[in-house]
Amino acid sequence: MAAPADMTAANISGKFVVRPGRPQNKEQSEKNDEILKNQGVSWMARKAATVATPHLTIKHYKDASGVEHIEVEQAVAGNMLSEHRVLDSSQKTIDSPLMGKLVQQNRRVAAGELEVEWLKQGWLAESFVDGAIIHVTADSGAGKGDGKWHMEQVVGGQKKYVRRIHCVGQKGEVVHGCLVYDYEGPL
Repeated sequence: MAAPADMTAANISGKFVVRPGRPQNKEQSEKNDEILKNQGVSWMARKAATVATPHLTIKHYKDASGVEHIEVEQAVAGNMLSEHRVLDSSQKTIDSPLMGKLVQQNRRVAAGELEVEWLKQGWLAESFVDGAIIHVTADSGAGKGDGKWHMEQVVGGQKKYVRRIHCVGQKGEVVHGCLVYDYEGPL
């Protein structure tokens, strides 16, 4: 289901889901397995991801200083994973249960400032706030995949929660893909 017409990237709070068995999610999401493989995720974990139904609860708000925060609770098969992203452009080291230690940066950026053409494409006007989209980078060291990789994501588009992904693997291989989440309802 598409998000409400009045929802914009100024506030993406809501509940979202990827249903692997639903034709529209399967056709719209692209190359998730290849991206996870580039990140050194095991074959078993990647196969589990293809049949899982992740549910996201997203709380998007500004703190007293006006800095944006995006809190994501992801429930998959009874397991809960949490992400707290602060869109302040600072680099932070996080520990991902799936991918090990990552250096992550979260910010808003004008699409024209992105180096990767793939990440600039396919956005609705509602994906932008003051001319900028949400941009996330994650870099690994020699973590669980025993190699370094880099990933960039931009969020928005299609009146669904969409993550467009540019992933550079351990040997320089590049994969472009996206994850498309259906809107389930408000918080």
